[in-house]
Amino acid sequence: MIYDMNEKGLKIVFLDYQIAVWQHIWQTPDHIVQTLDAWKAVQREIKPKTVCRTSIINFLNRMATEGLLVRDDIMYNGIGGIKYYPVAGISDSEAALKCMLRKQLMKGLEELGE
Repeated sequence: MIYDMNEKGLKIVFLDYQIAVWQHIWQTPDHIVQTLDAWKAVQREIKPKTVCRTSIINFLNRMATEGLLVRDDIMYNGIGGIKYYPVAGISDSEAALKCMLRKQLMKGLEELGE
């Protein structure tokens, strides 16, 4: 993860398209998104820029690995892609994001001391 301390808010740690993915998740009524829908929403949000669907999939997978999203392979329908949803709700995702950032910062500080 790359940090840009000259930015504010989510832009410190996320790129524009990644923020658009989070916005799409939070704005979807049930907070469940498929990769195809997320990609289409991001394309609309970041226009005229574009991003490939693979980048969206990789980002969603990484957020699932970090514990911010749940990857639900059972809900896969073969067309729109695997479904993802926040760990338990928006506030929990925000708390998990803060925890993940603290862990990464602490890991970086520990590496400096070695």
